[in-house]
Amino acid sequence: MFALFPEFDKWYEIIPIPMIHENDKGEIGDDILAMSDVYIHQDIRRENKFGFKLSDEYTLSKLSDKCISIVIPNLVGFGGWLYPNLGRLITNEDKTENYCFEDSVLEEAYKRLGSNSLIDDYIEYYYAYKFDESIIKNKFDEDWSKIKSREENWDIKIADYIEQKFKCIPMFVDAGHPSKYLMRKIGFDVLDMLEINYSEENLEYESYLGIPTPILPSVKLYYGISFDLPYEQRKSRFFGNYSRFDESRYISEYVYEYIKLAHSVDLQFEE
Repeated sequence: MFALFPEFDKWYEIIPIPMIHENDKGEIGDDILAMSDVYIHQDIRRENKFGFKLSDEYTLSKLSDKCISIVIPNLVGFGGWLYPNLGRLITNEDKTENYCFEDSVLEEAYKRLGSNSLIDDYIEYYYAYKFDESIIKNKFDEDWSKIKSREENWDIKIADYIEQKFKCIPMFVDAGHPSKYLMRKIGFDVLDMLEINYSEENLEYESYLGIPTPILPSVKLYYGISFDLPYEQRKSRFFGNYSRFDESRYISEYVYEYIKLAHSVDLQFEE
């Protein structure tokens, strides 16, 4: 995202490093850390499963005294309060590609309706399904307790923004990944900290994070969510190309593709 801003490019050169779960070496490199003027990172604990050399305790000790360290939010896994129906990742046989998150509502629909039902029956089931409100509330309390606890370690504070805006702006694309709108907000706050001028207008930014998944209609009703912005990418595996947001199409294609990916069944439309 920062590379889209001429002012940022004027002062800094971006040195990309692998995401922590893709860092095969288990380290960033002391030489890179030592030469950095700004280190933008998430809070990585000493006990992380990827290695001590990727923890803040190690990396921060290798920065120069002049280096500016900015801790950005780590929101992976914190969207579950909007997606109580999503569970584990469903992958292909050799686990090289994530297909979708297991959807308890559509799994229940499949058990009840089977492979010979029309997609219209599945869509009707999906729209009509309602979680007990205590389940949604408990998931909200659980996730938000963790978010606010973790936020104490972040330089970029984001919890208040999410609470204020989540009803009108998509904040997560699935249970595990923040939306491009939330990533933009975090990016703008970083630029503010660095005192870099920027314009939000006409910023064509796509984050390509996660697996874009619609929020269950009854969950949107519970929270009073009313946004009509596109959830995420203009093109994705599920939804093709979009020129505008159309929730009914979004959900029908999600239902179709989910059953196809999870159960190898091509649901038929009513003729």
